[in-house]
Amino acid sequence: MPACSQNVLDMDSRNPPHMQAESKLPDDESKAFTALELRNLAMLGEDRCAQTVKAGSLQPLVALLNEGSEKAKACAALVLKHLAVDSEDRCAQIADAGALRPLVQLLKEARGVEGMEWVADAPKNLALKSEQRSAQIVKEGAIQPLVALMQKGTAQTKHRAALALSTLAAFNEGRSVQVADAGAVPLLISLLEEGSDRNKSELAMALTLLAANSEEVSAQIIRAGALQALAKLLKEGSADAKQSAAYTVFQLGKYEALKSHVAKAGVLDQMVTLLRERSGETRTVQETAFSVLQKLWIDDKKLLTLLYMVGALPMQQSPLIKLFSSLPFFMQFRSTQI
Repeated sequence: MPACSQNVLDMDSRNPPHMQAESKLPDDESKAFTALELRNLAMLGEDRCAQTVKAGSLQPLVALLNEGSEKAKACAALVLKHLAVDSEDRCAQIADAGALRPLVQLLKEARGVEGMEWVADAPKNLALKSEQRSAQIVKEGAIQPLVALMQKGTAQTKHRAALALSTLAAFNEGRSVQVADAGAVPLLISLLEEGSDRNKSELAMALTLLAANSEEVSAQIIRAGALQALAKLLKEGSADAKQSAAYTVFQLGKYEALKSHVAKAGVLDQMVTLLRERSGETRTVQETAFSVLQKLWIDDKKLLTLLYMVGALPMQQSPLIKLFSSLPFFMQFRSTQI
């Protein structure tokens, strides 16, 4: 075992390990092992991440992305993923070190190597809160290989690739259209119908990000069957999943041309059902459902008719009018017959 591969947890925090000269690392296996040690260090917290970068690890990691074996490249991507978490400064340093192009190239070369979900996470973390880095990652060609990972990867890889795509597209109409045109929407909706409640909640939010600034993409999402999947999530999902689904409904319904499609898909019925529940566990979800109804359909007489037809609105008392009054929500809710 090379000298640099000692347990990083036992090392003096003032002298964190970093990528050694190639003469001390005779093969890619040793380099991959050292990269994993750096990952262990990065997972210990903000101070250790800062020390790792200060020790000069970024350039060797980028070199490993460019020249290492598949395994070594994936390990380097894993380290960069952790170093990029919750630090705009480190994200900028990683990008300035030249990591974005080889990370995207690694996505393009993906052939099912173990740990490829790490590679999908790295561009997602680097793109967060940065329009410039998101644009650069897309310019390097990240969208199509991420869509390919959604088609052929493991369940975890598919999920993380979907989140990476939604992060790249977030609040940018042009990139949202690019992601949708690459075929991501039906794949994302298919994933929405599988997996854990946590995954479903995250995927519903991914749809929200895609729909946020593009009526064209929102229409694609509706045509691909998202509303049926969202209605099921509102009915059967966890509280977090229901909340995420309600946010997505709002994004899809805010466009006048699409509002009628949303109203007919069963999602309103499910939100009305949520309003009728008395469980304290669903209060936050109820507030979200109420907010969606209020913002999108407060003046819609057809909605009032629909609510009456599904049994949420006794015609004589018109409790929906009380719901939409200026009182705080909890008082509105308590004063209604819904």
